[in-house]
Amino acid sequence: MKKAIAIIVLGLLWCNVGFALSINDLVYPGITKKQLRKLTDGWGFSAALYKTNEIKRLGGWGYGDDGVGDAFCPRGAHNIDPGSSNHHQYFSKYKTEIFTHNHMRLNKHLQKEFPWYVFENVTKPIRCRPSDALLGDSPYKGSDGTLKVMVWSKEEALIAADPTYAKKLEEEKRIAEEKRIAAEKKRKKEEKEKRLAEEKKRKEEELKKLTSKHGDKCEKKSSNQEGFEKDTPEFNNCLIVKEKERIKVVKEEAKRLKLEEEKLKNMKPQQRAEYKCINTFGFKKGADNYNECLFKLYSVELELEKMKLEHEIQVQRLALEREKLKTAKAQTEAAKAQAEAAYRSALANEQQAYQQRRSNAQRSINQGMRMLSGRCTLGINC
Repeated sequence: MKKAIAIIVLGLLWCNVGFALSINDLVYPGITKKQLRKLTDGWGFSAALYKTNEIKRLGGWGYGDDGVGDAFCPRGAHNIDPGSSNHHQYFSKYKTEIFTHNHMRLNKHLQKEFPWYVFENVTKPIRCRPSDALLGDSPYKGSDGTLKVMVWSKEEALIAADPTYAKKLEEEKRIAEEKRIAAEKKRKKEEKEKRLAEEKKRKEEELKKLTSKHGDKCEKKSSNQEGFEKDTPEFNNCLIVKEKERIKVVKEEAKRLKLEEEKLKNMKPQQRAEYKCINTFGFKKGADNYNECLFKLYSVELELEKMKLEHEIQVQRLALEREKLKTAKAQTEAAKAQAEAAYRSALANEQQAYQQRRSNAQRSINQGMRMLSGRCTLGINC
């Protein structure tokens, strides 16, 4: 009776394990392979463990609904060298062994959800023998060792099993980083060289243009002993200086003209003519050439005023013509619409008259037929 009660209690605990236990309560450092196999292999009586730190459901890790595969000896494992398997590896130097479940039938994104087991003090690693094709292979007896740690990637398992792997991994990362840095330096160097080449080409083109502008002023000739030999640094520097001087003169002249334009804009025609004769052409007031300049400029000013007035009149005339054309177009469109409406009305009247004539003709035919049949006479309305 006591034995039966104990079995019932254990059964209830097992059924509610998903609500009471975490993964670490079942798989913890120090357990044997025999204990782990009871949890991971089978057809529905073992706990399915997921990377959530909690047991999500009960069910086997065999080739049932989960399709995960046994952790110890999946199908075909007896033909695989333990040292080269994708899910199992033994390190004789350190007496360590790593393995995971045969999740070949799972999608890649699901493979990350299953643990890797790292065993230590292993003198006899797992060896598999062929078994039933459906059930998979089975391990030989005698494999030893205890669980060192359970991790969630092969990389973590290799680090825990092989003390040199972390250094190798670090070295690989260092080499990869050095290659990346070297590639980045090479890329930056190539970009710099390209940029310098483009800058050099731009400067050469600019110097070519400056030579066509100021070459005669900078090149050493019999008529210009202060010049320099062509294509020398001194010659190129001379070109740049001359171009800067030219730009400065152009800017100053533009500034002067702008100020002068603002000043002249507020003057009357007579005042503008006097200002230009004195300041622009340099004639002295009262001289013959000054009076001649004044007369000519004043005449030009009057002509310009006349042309301006004529231009404004022409603009107004064109605007008026556009308005007339717009009005004529609107009237034409209205007349066209009216004509179309009259045409549609006449067509409707003609259609109505035609239907009336046809109805009268049909009535006369019907009356004649009745008279021929003797059903009515001319004296009788029929």
